[in-house]
Formats: sequence, C-alpha cells, structure tokens
Amino acid sequence: MRVRLLAVWTVLAVVAVVAVAEDLGWPKEIATYRGTLLVYQPQIDRFKGNVLEGRAAMSFTPTGTSEPIFGSFWFRALLETDFDKRTARLLAIQVPRLRFAGVTEEKQKEVGAFLEKEIPLLNIPISIDRLAAAMEETTRESSGAGAFKNDPPRVVISYEPAVLLFFDGQPILRDVEGQKGAYQRAVNTPLPVVRDVATGTLYLCGGEVWYEATDPLGPWSPTTKVPEPLLAMKREADRQRQASAGDEEAADAKDTPTSEKPPRVIVATEPTELIVVFGEANWSPIQDTGLLYVANSEGNIFKDIATQKTYVLLSGRWFGAPSLDGPWAFVPPDKLPRDFARIPETSPAANVLPSVPGTTAAKDALLDAQIPQTAVIKRSAVALDVPYDGAPQFKPIEGTTMEFAVNTSYSVIKLGARYYCCHQAVWYLADTPNGPWQVADKVPDDVYTIPPSNPHYNTTYVRVYDSTPEVVYTGYYPGYVNSYVYGGCVVYGTGWYYPPYVSPYFYHPWYPTWGFGVGWNPWTGWGVGAGWGYGPFTITVGFAGWGGYGGWYGPPGYHPPYYGGYPPRPGVPPGYRPPGGGGVAGSRPGGPQVTPHTTNLYARQQNAGRNASVPGDRSVRPADRVATGGANNVFADRNGDVYRRNSDGSWQQRDKGGWSSAGVGSGTRQGAGVSQQPAGLDRDYQARQRGSARTSSFQSSWGGSARGLGGGGRRR
Repeated sequence: MRVRLLAVWTVLAVVAVVAVAEDLGWPKEIATYRGTLLVYQPQIDRFKGNVLEGRAAMSFTPTGTSEPIFGSFWFRALLETDFDKRTARLLAIQVPRLRFAGVTEEKQKEVGAFLEKEIPLLNIPISIDRLAAAMEETTRESSGAGAFKNDPPRVVISYEPAVLLFFDGQPILRDVEGQKGAYQRAVNTPLPVVRDVATGTLYLCGGEVWYEATDPLGPWSPTTKVPEPLLAMKREADRQRQASAGDEEAADAKDTPTSEKPPRVIVATEPTELIVVFGEANWSPIQDTGLLYVANSEGNIFKDIATQKTYVLLSGRWFGAPSLDGPWAFVPPDKLPRDFARIPETSPAANVLPSVPGTTAAKDALLDAQIPQTAVIKRSAVALDVPYDGAPQFKPIEGTTMEFAVNTSYSVIKLGARYYCCHQAVWYLADTPNGPWQVADKVPDDVYTIPPSNPHYNTTYVRVYDSTPEVVYTGYYPGYVNSYVYGGCVVYGTGWYYPPYVSPYFYHPWYPTWGFGVGWNPWTGWGVGAGWGYGPFTITVGFAGWGGYGGWYGPPGYHPPYYGGYPPRPGVPPGYRPPGGGGVAGSRPGGPQVTPHTTNLYARQQNAGRNASVPGDRSVRPADRVATGGANNVFADRNGDVYRRNSDGSWQQRDKGGWSSAGVGSGTRQGAGVSQQPAGLDRDYQARQRGSARTSSFQSSWGGSARGLGGGGRRR
C-alpha cells in the first residue's frame, strides 16, 4: 500500500534536476602561477547568520620543487548553500592570518603574502553533509521555545485498506470555475470532492477509483457512473500534473500494487491521523532491544515489552497509550524507553531514528535544521503585489504589539506605522498594506517574537543578514517550511490549529500539523506519507484542473520522499512506500533511485528574477578539483600547528620539513620537541569521517556523479 501525493504548489513550481553534491572529495588542488596549493577540508570555529569562520590546513609546492610547505590559514567567508544539491560554497573569503610550519621567516613572508591574495580569489565547494558534521560542536539547537502544542490528534487505526478524507471543519462548497450552477468543489479538503448540483450527488476522485455520496461526510461508496464533465476535469488535472512532473509519474505507476477492493473512505473534520494495519497486527521483535513493532503496518507502531505500553510516531512526535485503542498522550522525546536508541540502522523500523534523541540520525537532522538556505536578492526590479479579499483586515498577534493580515494568503505584519511582508522567504517593507513594497534590508527584532500560536510563526525563520546599495543577503531555515527543532529532534508543524479564512469568494487554510501522514527523510526533509489509498487509488493534492479558489496545497515544504533504502517490512504489500520515504546513512541496500525536484524556494522559476549574483564572484576561480590520491587526513589545531592522522590512528606533527610523532593527550608537552596532539583533533577527525560517509551515501542514493555540475544557490 502507498500513494503518490503531489502538492501542486510544489510540483508546478519545480523542475527535475540532477541533485547530487558537487563536493567530490578533499583536499582541493589549485594550480597557481607560482605553484600548487592543496587545501584540506575546513574545520569550523564559528557560524552565525551566513558567515562562516574557521581554519584549514594546507600545503604549497612552489614551481620547480617537489617538497611541499605545510601550514594553515584562518578564514572568514560568506556561506552560499544549495540544499537541492546538498552543496555549500565559501565565497568572499577573507584570510586574516596564515602560519607555516618549519620554514624561515623570510619564506613565510614571501609565500604568505602571495597566498593571502590567492586564497580569497577561490570559490570553494563543500557538501552540506561534511559541513554539518564539522559544525556539530559550534552549533546548538533550540529546544523549540516550549510553546508548541503537543496535544494528540484523533488516531484512527484501520485494519483494512482505507483513505482519510479530511475536511478543515465542516465541508465548504464553492462553484467550480466555468461550471457555475452545475458543479461545486469542496474547498477545505486536499482531495478532489465535487458535487453535481442537479442531482445532489457528490463524487470523490481517487485516480482510477471514484466514490459517490449524498453527504460530504459520507458514507462513501465506489461508483463507475461518473458524469463526463468530471471525467474531463480529471483528465485536465492529470495533464497538468504530468506536464509538471515529467516522466516521474509514469515510472512511479509501474510498481503500484493493485487491489481488488477499493479502500474504505474515513471522513474527519478535526485533526486526525490514519494508520493502516494489513489485517491483525503482527508484533515483531526488534533485534537487541526490548521493543516490538507492527511489521504489517504503514505506520510506526511500537510496544515496550517491559511496560506493555504502545507508542506511535506522528509528524515527528511520539504518543503513548495502554493499547492501540488509546487514549493517546504526548511523550516527550527524552522520556522514550532507552531501547528506542538501540534500534539497529539496518532494521525495518530504523526510519524512526531521526525522532529518537541522541541517535546519529537525530543529530544529523538537527544539524541540517541549523544551516540556512541562502540567496542574494536584488533591491531593484522586484515587484510584489499582495492580494486581499476586499480591504485589508488585521488582527492582533497575541502577546505582542503587532497585527497580522487575515484576508490574504501572504504573511503581512503591521508594526507601528510600517508593514512587513514575508513572501517566498524574502522580507519586504511598505508604508501601507497595499504597497508599494521594497525588499527590506532590516527586520525589527519584534517580528521574531511572533509566537507559535500565530500562523505566521514560520516567518521568524527568515533572516536578513546584510545588504549593499544593490543587494540584500537573506536566508531561511527549515522552520519557514514547517520543520522545527523540538526536544532534541525535528518535528513537523507547531501542533497549533490555525482556523482558515473563509468568505464567499476566498478560502485560505494555514499550515496543518496533522492529517497528511508526514514523515522525515534524511535527504529530502518532510514528505507526505501513506495512509491515503491502496492499489489504484492515487490522489492529487490541490485544485489544478479541478477549478476554483487557489486550492488547498497541503503542507508547506512538502518534498517528494526518497523511495527505498530501509529494509522492507514483512506483511506490507510490495511497492508500498512508508511515510516520508526512507534511508539512514549506511542502510540503503539497493533501493530504487530517484529523480529529485527543486525544493529551494529561491531557485524556483517564479522567484528566479529576484536573485542576484554574489558581488565579486565573477573574479573568483572554482576550487573544485580534488588532488589525485590525496588523503583528507591533515588538520590544523587552534594554534595553527599542522597534524597528520595515519591509518593506524596515530598522529604526527609537521615540524622542520618533516613529520614527527605526536602523543595523544591534553596538549601538554611530552618530551623535548614532541607535543601531544590536541584532543579536539580526534573530534574533528570523527566529524570528517562522518561527513564523508554521509556525502557518499547521498550521492549513492541519487545514483549520479557530481562531475560537471556547477552553481549553488536551499531546500524545504
């Protein structure tokens, strides 16, 4: 069982790309007119905004010589990120200091003066995974501010194929564009529900399966008698989806399991999550733990043998109950039984590890959440037109002196006499709610006090870093697209319910936490999961081709999940794809490869006109060539001393033109001329290894080579 859900706002805006990391390895080899420079992977000391500071070991072999000079340099650089390719670049590099090991003062001045000018001209790529691992000691996650709402949704367990038809409150019907008086569309559900006005019959389109009912709340039953205008709407919806998704849908359909019996339709008008179990629950043990999991379910259902308590994972949050029948209560991540952290990465249940504090998967997710997707936005030639349903209407933001516009789908904030609008991860400023709008080069601190109880809380994750008379440096964190750090893990949504804005001519929902079976994937972020259909039942989320009202496009930040990677669960039909896709680094035994989409908001076609190049970047040279046979095993300590880690785990220090043994300890000296290796370098080595493994795993998961790719500009 599974479903192919395409959030129309995402799919229509993106183009399939070959998204593999540009970072092929380290050290980087740069040819200069005075010799060959090798730069080893940077070690990060500080990261704030879009500015990265650190140090890197290097070697320089002057032309006509064979003996390299080893040293280190400190740097300060702008970080440009592209999460589609999972690549970052160090731009506008400043080199405040260099140091060489075992060379004369005259030589140090000569080579240093040259490299101080040469290194800033480099454009150095590094994979997001290497960067995140290197930043682990310099970045600390937020606890989530403690104001998220973790009340459990209604949890429905179905022991037969089922689909959730979720209405945001009582069903709201509006005339279909071009079909006034003939057909009406339910606007507050993500599924295509259409009413034939003449007969009063309602129809639900589920791909190859149609349902009918006399009441939108059901009961719904399968039908083969569908009016031709509705079939035409479906054909148009299919055409628009295929035009935007390319061949992915066709390829996707090849492994779709079939079902003789259409799924049961379960209707909900309150926050609800549906979990399907294929028959009686098959509780299976998890190796080396005291846990059981339901192997024949699409959901993440567990039982602690010691306490007999049942746990489910929903939108990154854990809930516990005495049994599958509930009642459910929120379980803080740090209160989970310890055995959850012992789930093997090769287990079919390993996809929950990102939601277990302290695991490698959880740490990786946290680090990803704290690297922004960046962009440089033009001040000129940027037009913004905010649509309102009538005259602008504002309501107070609780606990602040600000107000927010309620009758627009845009995020418009009133602060004093000025108006701020955050749209597509860029802040704008105006003196009236109708504009004219200009790109904001500063955002008041008050804006970042918007609480999670307000639907515009996500805008507090969009930052303005710097500006010039021509451009504004900006960036957004995953929180802007509903992915938040909470309790040592990432969660989807704030848990708060935001009532939609409804008028006779306008319907706008806010971002829901529940009802979409959202699951986390380490490569693509949050993806809409299963629980929506079975066999030929497939859903298009949104209104494209169905007419009307802009549509409900599902959760913001939706990404097509990575399909495959985790071992299959016994009892789940072949071809089923679990919520959020799968894949922890090192645990992808040959699953199918994917064609990823652009998820970087700044890179989308409708936003491309806003983007500017980083000033001065035309004068730099790409430093993306990897040294042939070079090992990425040279490090610089905080003093600028250079060390090499050997394959047997021993360390050597560069001194007087050679390598001498270095002890491992606290950093005190251990004999004449022999210093111990600072303890921090072991940590840097482990981070470098971990980042390398994640980079390789990501490249393997996309099934491509990074050679020949260029550019960078985020995800989610």
